[in-house]
Amino acid sequence: MGSGHSLPVILPTEWPWSRIAIVATVSTIALVTCRAILRFLWKAYQVRNIPGPKASSFLLGHALDTLGRSAKWHLHGDYPEPYISWIKQFGNAILFRELFNYAVIFADPKAIQHVLATNGRNYPRDKIIASYLADIVLGEGLLSTEGSVHDEYRKILNPIFTSNSIKSFVPIYDTQTRIICETIIQEAAKNGQTLNMTDVFTDLTLRTIGLAGFGFNFKDDAEAQKAYNNAQLVPTPLILVGTRVIPRFLDSPLPSLVRRREAQAQLKKVVNTVIEHKLAGSTKDGPKDLLDLILPHSSPEEAFVHTMTFLTAGHETTTSALGWIIVNLIKHPNVATQVRREYKAVVAKFGSLNSWEAVDELIFTLAVIQESLRLNAIAAKVARRTCASDDIVPMQEGPPIFVPAGTTVEVVIAAMNRHPKYWAKPDSFIPERFLEGSPEWNADLALRDGKPHALYYIPFSAGSKNCIGQRFSIVEMQVVVATLIGQFDFKLAQDADTRAKYNGVTTFPTRLTVNVSIAE
Repeated sequence: MGSGHSLPVILPTEWPWSRIAIVATVSTIALVTCRAILRFLWKAYQVRNIPGPKASSFLLGHALDTLGRSAKWHLHGDYPEPYISWIKQFGNAILFRELFNYAVIFADPKAIQHVLATNGRNYPRDKIIASYLADIVLGEGLLSTEGSVHDEYRKILNPIFTSNSIKSFVPIYDTQTRIICETIIQEAAKNGQTLNMTDVFTDLTLRTIGLAGFGFNFKDDAEAQKAYNNAQLVPTPLILVGTRVIPRFLDSPLPSLVRRREAQAQLKKVVNTVIEHKLAGSTKDGPKDLLDLILPHSSPEEAFVHTMTFLTAGHETTTSALGWIIVNLIKHPNVATQVRREYKAVVAKFGSLNSWEAVDELIFTLAVIQESLRLNAIAAKVARRTCASDDIVPMQEGPPIFVPAGTTVEVVIAAMNRHPKYWAKPDSFIPERFLEGSPEWNADLALRDGKPHALYYIPFSAGSKNCIGQRFSIVEMQVVVATLIGQFDFKLAQDADTRAKYNGVTTFPTRLTVNVSIAE
C-alpha cells in the first residue's frame, strides 16, 4: 500500500452473470405475479356489487361447490345444487369464483337473451371449453368456432335440419326401434332378465345416428362401436376440473386419456373411410343421410368434423334424454298409460310410426318428452361464455348488471328449467304443463305474466349457438318412447339408482336397470 501502486482488480468472469440471470428471472416472475394479483383485485372490485355466496376456499374459491359438487351428484342425489339454492338466496345474477377466475350466473330471461342472442357476439365460448369441445369432435366445428366461421358453418348446416330432411329419417327411427324391441327387450321380457336401459339406448341411438348421419351401422362393426365407447370421457372430479380450468388438459399423459386418444384415432379412421367411399361413389340416387347433404358444401376435413359433431352430440344427448324419460314414466305409471293409449290410437290409424304424419299425432308423448327435458336437463349448463368487452346486461327483474371484460358468464339450464319463479311446482313431473290451454299450462303462464316458454325453457340452449339438431332428436325420441311404452311395461330393478350422474356435458341416471314385461 505504501508503494503507491494499487492492487489489480480481478473481475469474476461467470458468477455475476448467473446472478444477473437469476435476478432477472425472479424479477420477471414477481412482475407477472404482481400484475396477476392486481388484475384479480381489480376484477374483484369491478364485480363487488353482484351478490353471491361466500367462497368455501381461498385458493379454489367456489370450485368445490360447483365443479366438485356436480361431479358428486350421483353420490348425494342433490342435482342440480348448489344452483337452485343460490338462485333462491341471491336472485337471478350470482357471482362466484373458481380458482382466481370470477364468473356470473344469469337466471334472468332478459339477461339470457342478451348474452346468448342479442349481444351474443360479445360472449364467445370460453377458450378452454371451446378447446375441450373441439377435442371431443376431433376438430374445429359448430361447437368451438366463433364469429364468421361459425356463421358460415351454421348457414351450410341449417337447411339440413329442415322438416323435409327429418321426415326422411323417420323410417330409420322406426325400424331401429322395432329391431331393439323385437330382440333385446322382448327377450328380456320373456326370460325375466334385468336390462340396463342406458346400454340399450346407447346401442339404439348409436345405430340411428350412424345410419342417419353417415350411412354407417355400428351394429355391423364391433371394433368401431368399441372405439366410439372408449373415446368417451369417464367423469371424475379430476377430469371435470381439469377440462374446465387447465389448458390442453386432455393432452396430459394420464392412462385413461392416452387410451381415449387411441380410441379417437381409430374412430377417425372409420368416419374418414366412409367419407372417402362417398366421395369416390356416385350420388345420382340422391342424398341418403346427413353426410350426403354436407359433402357438396364442405371440404372432407370439414365434413368429418360436422359428422363427428352430429355423432357425438346426437348420440349422447338423446341417450341421456331417453334414460330420464323412462325413469319419469316408471315413477308415474298413470302417465305411461296415457302414452300407451296414444301409441295404440296412432298405430291403429296409420299402421305404424314410420311416417311423419303418424309421429306428428304423438302430442301427449311430445309433452312427456318436453317435461322430462325440463325436469332433467340433458346438458346441465350452456357452454361457458367470456365477456369480450365491458357490457351492461339488462335484467327483467332488478337493475342492469355491469359485466367487465374477461368475466366468465354461465347459464345453468338445469336451474333455469326449475326456477321457482317461472314454474308452478317446479320439481314435479307434470307433462300437461306443455299442453297449450291446460290448467297446468296456464298456471306456468301466470307466473311469467303471460309470457311463453321461450328463454324460460332452454333445454337446447338459445341464440345462434343453440342445438342445431334438436328437432332431429325430438322426433327420434317420440318414436322410441311411444314404441317402447306402447309395447312394454318397465319397472326399476332392485339395484337401480336414478340419481343424476354428470360426465361434464350431460347427465345420466346412475344405474338404469329395469325389469320389463309385455304391456297389456
